[in-house]
Amino acid sequence: MAMNADLPELVRVAHERAEEVGFDYSCDPDVGQLLAVLAARVPEGGRILEIGTGLGARVGWLVSGLGPRTDVTVTTIESDPERAGLAAQGWPEFVDPRVGDAAVELAHGSGVILATAR
Repeated sequence: MAMNADLPELVRVAHERAEEVGFDYSCDPDVGQLLAVLAARVPEGGRILEIGTGLGARVGWLVSGLGPRTDVTVTTIESDPERAGLAAQGWPEFVDPRVGDAAVELAHGSGVILATAR
């Protein structure tokens, strides 16, 4: 993917990581923009769950949609430890990257719910 100067910084960094390791499944910018719009509408104190972190492009879009807000928790779960390790770098404190099986995480009461816009 050609780097686009118009991408949010965290998304651009995730795409660069993906390109470096040959990961071809990063979030398409059109989908990412939709995710950013949806994240912007998460109620105060809300929580967002993303399953399948990959190298972090979707998380980057979600964080960019939140703007300066820090009242939302973004939890992202990646099953592949190597990808999770690469993607866990550089996130704001309200992003909670996890490694493991999402079904197991949810079954053990991680306290994470999908946030919905009003």
